[in-house]
Amino acid sequence: MKKLPRFLSALLLHFVISSPVVAEDLVDVYKMALKSDPILRAEQAAYDVATHRERQAKAQYLPNVKFSASRSETDLDNNITATSSDYTTTAYSLSLRQALYRRDYITQLNQAEANTHQAEAKLSSARQALIVRVAERYFDVLAAQDSLEFARAHYDYILASLALENAAGLLGDEDVTRINGWLRKLM
Repeated sequence: MKKLPRFLSALLLHFVISSPVVAEDLVDVYKMALKSDPILRAEQAAYDVATHRERQAKAQYLPNVKFSASRSETDLDNNITATSSDYTTTAYSLSLRQALYRRDYITQLNQAEANTHQAEAKLSSARQALIVRVAERYFDVLAAQDSLEFARAHYDYILASLALENAAGLLGDEDVTRINGWLRKLM
């Protein structure tokens, strides 16, 4: 009987000290866990990388447009004929490039999509595992609190009934010694 209240007290103390904010309900605990769970953060980062690579693979199919412009001014002076000429040259260039069929692009896109689906499944699994872990620990704490409350109430009941019996003078000297020894073991 002595070990059970100490174990429950230690368990409750551990959960109270380890959490920076005491949450009121399971939803609050879950929201705090969403922000700080390292497993979920790692899976979220892997998912972000996979979606970025998928966007890069899709970008290879987008048209590539290039535009360039140039302008040059020329001033020619001919000393022999005593003539000069000035002229300006302007050039514009527009090119459009679109891949119609590239097997390697298709393969990269298929792999990127598969990796994104896999990362999404792992992220979903990590979220579900977090829900289970948080719920288990939350209900373990509630059960420990109930057990501790029950143990304290039972202990108080025993002390109160012993005090009543002592006050009533119903116990003999031998019974009082035995009960005091038992109480010392209980504490």
